[in-house]
Amino acid sequence: MNKYRLGLLVIILLAFGLRLIRLGEQSLWYDEGVTWLLTQKSLPDLLQWTAADIQPPLYYLLAWGWTHLFGTTEWALRLPAAMFNLLTLPLLYLLARRLFVSFRSGLLAGLVFALSPLMVYYSQEARMYTLLVFESTLASYLLLKIYDPTSYSRPPIPYYLLLISYSLTTAAALYTHYFAAFLLIAHVLYATLVLWQRRWPRQFIIQSLLMFGLTAILFAPWLPTLLSRLGDDPSYWPGALKLGEALRKVLISFSVGETVFETTGVWLALGYGLIFVLAGWWSLTNGISGAANQRAYQLHSRQSAMIIHHASRPFIIHHSLFFILLWLITPPVLILALSYTSPKFNPRYIMLAYPAFVLLLTAAVNQITNFKRQIAK
Repeated sequence: MNKYRLGLLVIILLAFGLRLIRLGEQSLWYDEGVTWLLTQKSLPDLLQWTAADIQPPLYYLLAWGWTHLFGTTEWALRLPAAMFNLLTLPLLYLLARRLFVSFRSGLLAGLVFALSPLMVYYSQEARMYTLLVFESTLASYLLLKIYDPTSYSRPPIPYYLLLISYSLTTAAALYTHYFAAFLLIAHVLYATLVLWQRRWPRQFIIQSLLMFGLTAILFAPWLPTLLSRLGDDPSYWPGALKLGEALRKVLISFSVGETVFETTGVWLALGYGLIFVLAGWWSLTNGISGAANQRAYQLHSRQSAMIIHHASRPFIIHHSLFFILLWLITPPVLILALSYTSPKFNPRYIMLAYPAFVLLLTAAVNQITNFKRQIAK
């Protein structure tokens, strides 16, 4: 076992311990009580209840099966959330390694995720949010593999299996939380840009349409239920969302979690913001992913002639940074826009974008480290 695999194993064990500490100590709160209630229903009644609710049924179905095997204690009911969050960690490691072509970046992303107060907090809550984070991370990883030009020479997994896996994952995310649709929009935007910039043959455009179309087909049986529920929740209050307050709460939650007083959290969150500003300036002047993209194009030009591209053509954007920012910005912007006239909002609604926050922080640390190395030279 090399040092990077050993490092990843240590980080996973650390994350496992943090998520299991006092897992069943606190009583269930209201939303967790809803989860418990649904596990006591028959499957037809569960589906009927969720059809009249604002959440789709996948997480509740999984919780129903889990509790029928392992019981409904607080510890047992919350354990799936902890396990889904733990499974996300190695995926994030692979994502960071692929985006930044660096094992160290993968370990850094995994460590930030393992120590995240937000992730530890929701790993101990019997709700669907860590499942949604896992699905969004897996879907994003599969998307990068699908549109990586080096994947076509000798892919370890047949290409059509990648397409089907992506469709199944995104459909599962939609059946977990309706806001997963906004992640899908970010992915479509990224795929469109890549297909246009690299001038891929028509067959890959058709395959992309089939991939996203299969997601829509898989979710189609539940779509009438979703449409019937739009604007039909009596718990939505009249008025307009305070965008400044919502953004401040999101930044605090993503940075230091939800158990810190806002007066303290806002200053800690500003520290993260300063890191991003400095790294953003450095990225714009030097490039965050030029080495990774150049390596991918060089490998592809040597190994495969399936895709027409121009290795010498300057990149319109830095792909790694663009991918991360699309993931981080698109879902929150669309969710906030949807919530603007019905001000029922909580930072957990946009947790599907949290892995992108970790990746951006990893990129920021990379850029600052590179800057210090150049100064040292």
